[in-house]
Amino acid sequence: MRWLLVVALLVACKGKEKPEMTKSLHMENVSARERQDYKFDAVCIKAIDAAAAAPLNARPKLLVDNCQVCAGWNTILTWNLEGTKPEDLQKALEGCGAFCNSDAKMKFMASANKAKGSSNDIAWRRLADACGDRIDASTDHRFMSAPYFALGRIGKAATADGLAKLDGITLPLPALTVAGTGLALPVLDDNVASEVGDLAVTIIGDTIHVGRLPRAKIVKAGVLVELGDPPYPSKAVKLADLPASLTDKTQKVILLAPHAMPAAKLIPIVAAIGSVAPLYLGVAAVESPAGWQLPAAVPYALQIGKAGIKVTSEMTVQNLAAELVAKRSGTLTAP
Repeated sequence: MRWLLVVALLVACKGKEKPEMTKSLHMENVSARERQDYKFDAVCIKAIDAAAAAPLNARPKLLVDNCQVCAGWNTILTWNLEGTKPEDLQKALEGCGAFCNSDAKMKFMASANKAKGSSNDIAWRRLADACGDRIDASTDHRFMSAPYFALGRIGKAATADGLAKLDGITLPLPALTVAGTGLALPVLDDNVASEVGDLAVTIIGDTIHVGRLPRAKIVKAGVLVELGDPPYPSKAVKLADLPASLTDKTQKVILLAPHAMPAAKLIPIVAAIGSVAPLYLGVAAVESPAGWQLPAAVPYALQIGKAGIKVTSEMTVQNLAAELVAKRSGTLTAP
């Protein structure tokens, strides 16, 4: 029954515009007493219960779509679309208590207007840098974006009972570097199943990194980020040291590489890890909130074999992901 509830909520969210809430949670003008009296509605409470039982990547969208704690919520989430008017965005953010001062407002709106039609989140990171814990419970603002802001406002709006329900719900975060950049992962069809563990092998240029993917929790101060030590993408590892870097050989490992990278570059990594621990190719999660690419994995363990998918010199990582799904196999044959 839990899974039926999750599916029903996801289907209900898709393709249906959410009504705007009439009660604004303006952090500058609403008193502490009024904020403490704020109650999540039945739709939000149901979404929180569903998120607690849902697959990891389904949780952020369940919460963001169903816990609309400010008026103008949809305008904030569609901030960079060409059809969103700057004056409507500013009004929505003011109603959600986003700006700590006029300078922060001016800088955000200027950067947001330049980002129309793109996924550039610099405006949000500048807002977090300017307003600090007013916006973000973390001092690392690389994840700051419209969905991240929305999750933080859910935490700030929660009463003690709401926080108790949110407590313990781990959320995934995009696989971003310290600079706030991430790999453009392969994109597959909506009907592709996906799964992902905590440990990632990430290929950035010619460097191999091994580390834990970032996670988060919603707290009263907003979103609390768990970056790992050292923070993702973590330490650089030589190819020969890859097997030894995996301390838990039973844990599923996700292999993240740019979609346009030659697939042949993955062969030595699969050879080094595939026989040591379960290794899966990373793709963009279909459950990702708009503009917030979460990593998922094609559910076929990668390994090297004689009778597998032939990796040619022309094949990209995107091509390889499609072949894994088409063949329903993760066995690869080197070129």
